[in-house]
Amino acid sequence: MSSQNINKRTSLGILVVLLLTVLLAWFFIDTGSWYQSLIKPAFQAPGWLLVSIWIVLLICIGIASYLVIMGNSPLKQRILVLYGINLALSVLWFFLFFTLQHPLLAFFIIMIIWASTAAMIATSSPVSEKTVRLLLPYLLWITYVGVLNHSIIMLNSLW
Repeated sequence: MSSQNINKRTSLGILVVLLLTVLLAWFFIDTGSWYQSLIKPAFQAPGWLLVSIWIVLLICIGIASYLVIMGNSPLKQRILVLYGINLALSVLWFFLFFTLQHPLLAFFIIMIIWASTAAMIATSSPVSEKTVRLLLPYLLWITYVGVLNHSIIMLNSLW
């Protein structure tokens, strides 16, 4: 099989995984009466911006995944498992926060997502400096989401 075919299959595989992640997360988002009734901190971005940032960051994760796959690291499999775990945890966060309406459990998951993102950066850095640059904004975003999640818990006495 030619390297061009491998690159196309790899790109398609990454795209499918990311699209499934987006679709599952979107399926679990319910911004109905429960969410609307929550007191939210002043620093919460508008919904359209939150969605836009998630999409851009998922594209960055996809590109970082591609760089890892195309690299020669002996840790490639471990790195990709971390990426997969991270995406699965992200979907779980949406499910816990929006569907089960349990911000406290979601907060614990966001802390695990933060740790797995830091691990993704640490294990990817020997593969490519570009992966680090692609994943650092995601780590910052997860930090913001964690602070936002915690603020909602505190403002609404949901502990």
